[in-house]
This record gives sequence, C-alpha cells and structure tokens, in this order.
Amino acid sequence: MALPAARGTVRSTMHDVFRDSLNNIWKQAPTECEHLEFCGCKHPFYRTIQLQRWMTTTEPNELKTNIERLLEEEPPHKMSGMKFCDPKSVLKGDKRSILVYSILLSLEQGRLIYIFQSTGIIDEKLTTPNYNQAQLENTLKRNKISEAEAFMKAFEDKKWAFFPVHLSFRMDRTVEEKFKLPFCSRKRVNEKGGTASVLGVLVHEDFISKDEDLETSFGEPLDRPEYGGKVRSIYLDNL
Repeated sequence: MALPAARGTVRSTMHDVFRDSLNNIWKQAPTECEHLEFCGCKHPFYRTIQLQRWMTTTEPNELKTNIERLLEEEPPHKMSGMKFCDPKSVLKGDKRSILVYSILLSLEQGRLIYIFQSTGIIDEKLTTPNYNQAQLENTLKRNKISEAEAFMKAFEDKKWAFFPVHLSFRMDRTVEEKFKLPFCSRKRVNEKGGTASVLGVLVHEDFISKDEDLETSFGEPLDRPEYGGKVRSIYLDNL
C-alpha cells in the first residue's frame, strides 16, 4: 500500500527517472519459472548494488549526486521538535539510508526520509528485529501522517525486496517466505520420483557470497544481458 503523494506535489524528472529505473532496470524476477514454491514471479527483488551505484553517481554536467538531487526535490515537511537531517548523511556515514530512502520512494513517500532517520531507521538496522518500529509509528502519528499503521505495514512488506538473500554455503536449508531468493531463472530439470526433484537456477553474481566451498558448486559466469549482467548456474534439490 502506498499513501497518497503529498498534496500539491508534482513529481519531478528525477523521481520519474528513479521510478522508471526501479521498475525496468533494477527489478528482477525469473523470465523462466515453473511456478514452484517461493516462485520469484510472485516475489520479485531489486538489484540493490546497481541501485546504490546509481544513487551515488554524479551525472555529467551535474554538481550533486542523484540521491542529493532527489532529496532536494522532496517537498518540505515540518516535523514536531526535529531538525532536518543533512542530505549527505543519507548518502554515507553512520546514518547511511540509501535503501531506506529507496523503499520510501517506491511507496511515493520519499519526503518521510527525515522522520525515518531521526528515529534511527537506517540501512544497517533495517533488517534487525523490532527496529524502533513503535517509536517510528508514534512519530508518524505525532506529525499527522495519516494511516500510519497501514503505511508501516506497507513499508515492512516492501523492504524485503530490497534485501534479497545472499547465498552462502552454510545457510539455512529453509527460507522464510518473506525473504526474496535472487533467482533469475528457476526450472525443474530432473524428476527424482515422489515429490523430490532437481532444480536448475541462475543467480546474479551479486548475490553469491565469496566462499571457496560455494564457488565450486556454481558453474562458470555467463554473460546474460536479458538478466542484466553476469549470472551463474547451480542445481538444487527441491524436496
């Protein structure tokens, strides 16, 4: 769920560029899928390394990064007893909040980044349990943000697409449904009888942990432009 955009706000070119890139460049879901359990078609994810690289880029003939230009275009929002954060703190430092801001932009509420930062909602804490949620919800209500509870649920549901699972050798065998698996393609390649089968999947290199044991399990890197870059293959048991 996305709240209505701020009254009187006209989305600028930078917001349009971000939204277009989010949906057409950084958003990923399998182009081939047999609609198996945890199907990526139902659970798309975002290629956040590319997203963050774009955010921190200064385009030719510009003096500021893309994220600074986006922040400048946000409408002013008066917060009770709070000062606005330095836009550079969203970009780097111990309050780095590029992904928090990206999630808010995807919900058409980028103007709330200063409230999120002021209540300690930053990138490195976003996936930790109970990350100041109660304080944040109270702050939203105090600042007359309508439908605060509904917005918090929408934010919580949306955030996992910005934190897809990084595959590691000793990761848990089962993955909760809220987590997004970074598969570009997922196909059943061999029936083993009963309910078990072997799956062939393609994974972006970005989401494979650097591990010698894991390295030998994947095929050689393949340049697949339709998936936005280099991917590697692996076969998995699906029990």
